[in-house]
Amino acid sequence: MLDYAGVCWASDLGADDYNMPGYFGAQRFDYYRNNNRSHNTLVIGDKIQDPKAVCNIVEFKSEEGGVTAVCDMTAAYPGQATSVKRTVRLIKSGNDDFFDHKFCIIDKIEGVEEPVRWGMVTRADETILSDGRGAKLNRSGKELRLLLLSPNNAKFEVIPTTPPTEKENQNQGYKMLTVFAEPIDGRVNISVFFVPREGEN
Repeated sequence: MLDYAGVCWASDLGADDYNMPGYFGAQRFDYYRNNNRSHNTLVIGDKIQDPKAVCNIVEFKSEEGGVTAVCDMTAAYPGQATSVKRTVRLIKSGNDDFFDHKFCIIDKIEGVEEPVRWGMVTRADETILSDGRGAKLNRSGKELRLLLLSPNNAKFEVIPTTPPTEKENQNQGYKMLTVFAEPIDGRVNISVFFVPREGEN
């Protein structure tokens, strides 16, 4: 989840109806809200993550100019990639004004043969820039701008968060901001830069 300036920008849809067949059994991860297809993470080849995977922070660095954390998520993608690492970097300015803070999410995937989908679930109103390389999210008088730094041949898209069956929660009011990236020489690098701004009324 991502909360910024008192606004939840990247949402977790939460649990679904516990009474659906197999919700705590064999069908659990078939349900949309219970797998990575509905979360703010990566999907490789439209496959689900290993729900038993243990992923660790392998690097954490705090400096005057910001904070960097690296999570090794490789274990969540067995047979899908040989290395999956997500870096989150908070970039601080010289003062304490919240709107001078920026951050970046960098996903590096190696040994991958299928397309990679970067996803962010949001309730904010979205505007995709004409070239697809930027997006603006607006909610509660605040604005968050996203810039797609890499890959060069990808763009932001918006897709619905509708589950595959009618018995599941239909997630009204939500949508997913995505980036679809094709591997080149078995590698994908998706870098998204986030810039908070005062909203435009």
